[in-house]
Amino acid sequence: LSPEEEKLAEYIIYNLNEVGYLRYPLAELWAGLTGQKAAESPESPTPGAVPAIPVTPAEKEKDAPGLSPDEMPSPTAGESSPAPVPEEVKAAAFSLEDLEKVLKAIQQLDPPGVAARDLRECLLIQLDRDPQTPYLHRLLVSHFLDDLLNNRLPQVAKAVEVSLDEVKEALLNIGRLNHKPGALYCNEQTNYVS
Repeated sequence: LSPEEEKLAEYIIYNLNEVGYLRYPLAELWAGLTGQKAAESPESPTPGAVPAIPVTPAEKEKDAPGLSPDEMPSPTAGESSPAPVPEEVKAAAFSLEDLEKVLKAIQQLDPPGVAARDLRECLLIQLDRDPQTPYLHRLLVSHFLDDLLNNRLPQVAKAVEVSLDEVKEALLNIGRLNHKPGALYCNEQTNYVS
């Protein structure tokens, strides 16, 4: 990275939350850099994304093995606005593509999964680092994560045309990934009321 991109990387890193996720959409960070207003359009769906399988009330009661929806980090929980932009970063002219390039470079750092925008990206970053990752793991995280979190395993197995046992085994392996990569470096302590 160039010296200007290194400063931009510092700005992005400063905008990670306590578990290592990016606090704000990249467009919002870029808007802060350029002084423009971020577009208020919803994130576009992933091209080729498979729609989620509907949830039945009984399925909402169960948790999938290895992952629990209640434990999943919220990238923007309790956040108000991005960090102030350093003057040396303001002075340089960065495009949204430059910001994306620097974010991808940060995502190659340890711990694996850091600087992800959401749980799906966090897990995919970790899966992509291992050349031995089975295709099924990547497919499940890419297209069926919500279904896995809501324990719709039989429907997922049918949709991807594998056995239920194969889905369960993949889910256990996916559940071993670190879904809070920055938590190792967080200095915050939880104070319990007794």
